[in-house]
Amino acid sequence: MNAIKFIKYHGVDKARECIEEANAYGGFWVNAKTLELFNQIPLYDAVSIPELSRLVESIKLVKEHYTLDGAIDYANSAYTAPEIKVCLLDAIADYKSIYGGEHV
Repeated sequence: MNAIKFIKYHGVDKARECIEEANAYGGFWVNAKTLELFNQIPLYDAVSIPELSRLVESIKLVKEHYTLDGAIDYANSAYTAPEIKVCLLDAIADYKSIYGGEHV
């Protein structure tokens, strides 16, 4: 299972819990079915903690602009710094891959 499917299936709150647990106790992979953490990749439904973290941060960044349209407007503004624009456009793409351009 990839990180996008993990968030779709378990939700962003469960993803945050797994990330926090991985940071506290170690672990680089989480089993998508049992939610157990592993330091080395297990042979079944493993999801990368760094990939999960990246997606959770992307969701957070989009939600800071209240709506997906608000994030898109800010990213396309002439007043937005180029480096912020790149990060926000990546976050918007991640968000759309998870929620399909809706939710917030």
